[in-house]
This record gives sequence, C-alpha cells and structure tokens, in this order.
Amino acid sequence: MAKPDFAKELVSAVTEAENLLDSQYRKSVIDVFNRIVIATPFDKGQAQRSWLVGSTNDGAIGTVKLSLTVSDINRIPQSTTLYSNLPYMKRLSEGWSAQRGNGWIQDIVLTWPQTVKKFEGKNG
Repeated sequence: MAKPDFAKELVSAVTEAENLLDSQYRKSVIDVFNRIVIATPFDKGQAQRSWLVGSTNDGAIGTVKLSLTVSDINRIPQSTTLYSNLPYMKRLSEGWSAQRGNGWIQDIVLTWPQTVKKFEGKNG
C-alpha cells in the first residue's frame, strides 16, 4: 500500500483554505457594497444607479442599479472598488439628503468585521 504524499495533501489543504477565505471575502464585499447601494438616498434613482464596481475608477457613471455576483469581485489580494462619479454623490455622503445623515457610507463600511464574521466558514 502506497504512503500518502504529504506534499500533495498539504497543497490540497492550503488550496481549500485559500478558496474558503476568498469566498468569504467576496461574499463580504458584495454584502457591504449592496448595503451601500440600497442605503443611497433615493429620489428618482439616479444616485442608486450611479454606483459602479471595478479595479479602478474609470470616470464613468452607472445607468442601471448595480447587481453583483461573486465573479464581479476580484480574488484576494486584488482590491475591488465601489465608486460613483455622480457630481453630487459627495454631498449625499455628507448628509445633504434628509434620508441619510452625514457618514452613512462610513457607518456601513465600519460593519466590515461583523460582515466577514457572518460569512465565516461558508463556501459556495
């Protein structure tokens, strides 16, 4: 009977752990991004539709409400950016609308540790 190949088993275990961590990260990013989009003050919907996701801000303004899947989020360690180039988005983020107070985006981002914990150990 052949002995198990420790190196192959170790590589397999590391790959499985990386995939689990990557899945947790991507799901957490989607959760936070979606909460920001949903929380965006809404009048005619232009602000909610203005959000885009990419590796870098390309200067564009979205025209449809963002719908994310795991494949839209870069694998670790690459970053994925949620952005809006709408001219008045900065004012909205600073509480310009009566619907959301100053710092509403930061408040959502600060839930990152709890969001990651929510997806801990969940794959697929």
